[in-house]
Amino acid sequence: MKKVISLFLFFLMVWNSSAKDFPKVILAGDYPDPSILRDGKDYYMTHSPFYYAPGFLIWHSQDLEHWEPVCRAMAQWEGSAMAQWEGSAMAPDLVKYNNRYYIYYPAAGTNWVIWADDIRGPWSTPIDLKVKGIDPGHVADAEGKRYLYLSEGKVVQLSDDGLSTVGEVKKVYDGWPYPRNWRTEGMYLESPKLNYHNGYYYLTSAEGGTAGPGTSHMVVTARSKSVLGPWENSPFNPLVHTYSERESWWSKGHGTLIDDVNGNWWVVYHAYAKDYHTLGRQTLIEPIEWTPDGWCRAKSTGTLPKTEAPIPHGLELSDDFKGKVLGLQWTFWKEYAPKAVTLENRTLRLKAKGKTPADGRLLLATAEDKNYETQVEVTVGKNNTAGLLLYYSEKAYAGLVSDGKTFTIYRHAGQKTEMPNTLGRQFTVRIKNQGNHVSILVGKAGKEWTTLAEGIDVSGMHHNAYKGFYALRIGLVSIGKGEAAFHRFRYKNAVPQEKDLSAYLMVFHKDETHGLYMALSRDGYTFTALNDGEPVLASDTIAYQRGIRDPYIYRGPDGAFYLAMTDLHVFARRDGYRETEWERDRNMYGWGNNKGLVLMKSWDLVNWKRANIRFDQLTAGLSEIGCAWAPEIAYDERAGKLMIYYTMRFRNERNKLYYVYVNDDFDRIESLPQLLYEYPDETVSAIDGDITKVGDKYHLFYVAHDGQPGIKQAVSDRINGDYEYDPRWYDFEPKSCEAPTVWKRLGEDKWVLMYDVYSITPHNFAFTETSDFITFKNLGRFNEGVMKSTNFNAPKHGAVVHLTAEEADKLEAYWQKNKRKYVSTASIQKNPLFSGYYADPEVLYSEQTKKYYIYPTTDGIPNWGGTSFKAFSSADLKTWKEERVVLDLRNVSWAKKNAWAPCIIEKKQTDGSYKYYFYYTAERQIGVAVGDRPEGPFRDSGKPLISRERPCGMKRGQNIDPDVFTDPVSGKTYLYWGNYYMAVCELNDDMVSVKPNTTKILIDNDRHYSEAPYVFYRDGYYYFTWSKNDTRSADYEVRYVRSKSPVGPIDPSESRVVVCKKPDQGIYATGHQSFLQVPGTDEWYVVYHRFKFPDGITMGSEAGYHREVCMDRMYFNEDGTIKQVVPSL
Repeated sequence: MKKVISLFLFFLMVWNSSAKDFPKVILAGDYPDPSILRDGKDYYMTHSPFYYAPGFLIWHSQDLEHWEPVCRAMAQWEGSAMAQWEGSAMAPDLVKYNNRYYIYYPAAGTNWVIWADDIRGPWSTPIDLKVKGIDPGHVADAEGKRYLYLSEGKVVQLSDDGLSTVGEVKKVYDGWPYPRNWRTEGMYLESPKLNYHNGYYYLTSAEGGTAGPGTSHMVVTARSKSVLGPWENSPFNPLVHTYSERESWWSKGHGTLIDDVNGNWWVVYHAYAKDYHTLGRQTLIEPIEWTPDGWCRAKSTGTLPKTEAPIPHGLELSDDFKGKVLGLQWTFWKEYAPKAVTLENRTLRLKAKGKTPADGRLLLATAEDKNYETQVEVTVGKNNTAGLLLYYSEKAYAGLVSDGKTFTIYRHAGQKTEMPNTLGRQFTVRIKNQGNHVSILVGKAGKEWTTLAEGIDVSGMHHNAYKGFYALRIGLVSIGKGEAAFHRFRYKNAVPQEKDLSAYLMVFHKDETHGLYMALSRDGYTFTALNDGEPVLASDTIAYQRGIRDPYIYRGPDGAFYLAMTDLHVFARRDGYRETEWERDRNMYGWGNNKGLVLMKSWDLVNWKRANIRFDQLTAGLSEIGCAWAPEIAYDERAGKLMIYYTMRFRNERNKLYYVYVNDDFDRIESLPQLLYEYPDETVSAIDGDITKVGDKYHLFYVAHDGQPGIKQAVSDRINGDYEYDPRWYDFEPKSCEAPTVWKRLGEDKWVLMYDVYSITPHNFAFTETSDFITFKNLGRFNEGVMKSTNFNAPKHGAVVHLTAEEADKLEAYWQKNKRKYVSTASIQKNPLFSGYYADPEVLYSEQTKKYYIYPTTDGIPNWGGTSFKAFSSADLKTWKEERVVLDLRNVSWAKKNAWAPCIIEKKQTDGSYKYYFYYTAERQIGVAVGDRPEGPFRDSGKPLISRERPCGMKRGQNIDPDVFTDPVSGKTYLYWGNYYMAVCELNDDMVSVKPNTTKILIDNDRHYSEAPYVFYRDGYYYFTWSKNDTRSADYEVRYVRSKSPVGPIDPSESRVVVCKKPDQGIYATGHQSFLQVPGTDEWYVVYHRFKFPDGITMGSEAGYHREVCMDRMYFNEDGTIKQVVPSL
């Protein structure tokens, strides 16, 4: 045991030595491609404006952390500057040379420069340098010669004044060759920025592409004694990089090195917040250090310089339109039209243009928060339509507009609904964006808000879907003729404060179900359970041990709700989930031994994102933990991180309280456990900690097993340690109790200490109340004093969080409408059809054998590296038998890996025998193999049927996922395939060759389609089905459209869902489908794969190759459309 603890402590020291205070966000929101300079004690920075006009917004700081806007360069040049808006302006380099400021930038296929003698302007008109390339970087050598570096490692000399080029462009740098297996967009060597330090020029560049995978971008450095090279790559490359999409920041890159007044060095760069491409690329900073041999490398801690006087940080987005000049927070879109704006009498009047939001006149502002609320009062003019939008581009936006008669709600650019406008030409529109889930409300002075739309998903409105490198910005829009008037624009972080709160939500578990329960109170005294006292979350769908205990709920600094629970089922053997009493031997690991927690995050208390945390998988030093119980959540203000603190022991030793830090998405632990508190008597356990901050003190209540278990308190001036032992008992119970939790009475300086009296039957909660954390008043147990439970009893281990009235109303209404009884999955689970990791199932009924067959991809192999295919058979669609390997790539001459997505067809021959044609993907080509029986073996034809060459000139996509279909009307056989596009061709009668000149593209983009086409025929219609989204995405789903022809045309924008995820039962990524009609009937089934249940959703991208095969009954409506299938457990 001592060896185990020593190993743990060793890893603890190693981990803690690399604990990070950086990176820090210095500009939240869309501020990409930062270029920064130091001018004495002052720092200036600007970013890419793209099509947002006017010009470059310049920022000022004296501490590198707090930034104030200074001006917009080129704002005065309405006419001659407009040439640059013919192309998107991006990736500037802001420099000062010989007491003059310059901004070099690319636009419209060339590079430009503007200059000013004062950073605040006026700035010159743009000067065309007449040189191609992007991302210019200025440098001057020791002799004063000036150069401009460009993308692809190229450089050109500048004239002495820096306003023209001299000579030819030369390539002098090839970049740093990053590992070939890294997931990037491509090399994309760009963003050259140069510094001189201790005899060397340092070239800082970006590689990997600024979008695409979260792991794409990076910052690399090289050095040279000469400004023109040769360049030597740093051994510490990359300086900055996102190594895993589990990290909090994606696509970190486009960096600039900067020194501060104290001689410290920093790298400033941009990155996307994980899962928030919509916010754009935000500006971050982190420290670097110089090694003795002259290389720079990242380090985890640093001290930013101090400012002489406080600088107000950021832009004030709310606007009363009091001035005569448009505020710096506003930009036009693809135009600069200051004459279209009038400001007077605290009103902004915006002249209209266009016919829709796509071509209307826009004023845009940059959102900064994951959870925000924005609103504006709108007055619609004659023949005018106006409103409030979240706008990415002409092809991607959401929001509301009105002409005074009708409200038009856009859930997407191509999806709108209309409803009568009963408020008239003057109304207020409010948009709430909570974690990319948007609701739209309208109201009028003195009237209540009316919700017109909610649940609008804007998470896909970003560059990876629509290109452009923009962000989802807030937009005032004026459309048609005349003008619209706007008043009192407001933007705020939507995290509620105590004055906004009025309700209490209690969470708890019960022993009989091990599920999560919720109870609501409007006064903090009387609680009523939601869902008629049934669990709101069934734990057997979310936990490794098929049970949860000790739930704790917390509202984070972002306004989202965080839920942490113990992954433990005390009665798993009783309920059929486990054959043993405990997961591991009780004598060695103790009562209730477990290894992890269930973590969940939600914006609305209904839709939850889940992660299953296993401490034993963090490091070898934690492999012998005996338990991880009773997690609670707090925010460590000093560290700027969410913290989970919980009970843990090693093997069957005594319990102590530990803490870890977690990422903002609440799905990854970012530190090893550290001791929070241990009881001073080395023989006594301390469990079930609860921390409350009051003033500058942290109060830790916990359970001491010092004799009869009860509640004690310890106090510290910091959240994560140094708690001072207090020998007093703080509960009023004669019986044993546990699970203390403290919550505040709203509007009062009173706190309630609630705890679980587990030693009585039935269990009950008891309550005390305090205003000073010294003297406590006993309130008794539920229904024995002032505290009441109206429709539930025997609660276990609870916690309470405050809600707004709106949140409470919505939650209550949801459970009134969506009541459900708890049913154990052990009694109803039907899927998967067979055990093991398999995916991409193809189903067949064989006339020859009168059996059903499924041919899947063999899964569970990293990067989908399977090399063989199996078959499974059934006589009744219930019991499935593994047959054999039907095809092994060892017997295929043209491919050796990536055996994916098979399909098969049975053909009866003229002599009464049968042939089976087995089509499959291998190395992104499609082959065909032939056999005599459905269980194989199949013999490959000897060459690909469809090669890697994309069909019909398609520039993107892959030749994968074949589907074979014989048209019962014409007798012709078709092959469908494609990722990104759907292609079709007619096969010759031999079934192993393509009929010439029959290939065509049915879908040519991935806006509504992704992969896995499958076609079937019913009652005169051809049903074209496919899967949408990435197979690694929880949102992978099956969609379809119908046609009267097997070769289209089809419109994917009209597609409907066949089957999709069911988060409340832990079912995700339901896709890659095939369909079965039971012979002689109209009984249909859909066969598909999903993430491994229940923990696949917690695996990140690895879930994409940990899948299992499922089947569900499918029904049709009277008009022949498919009734959406509800996936079954």
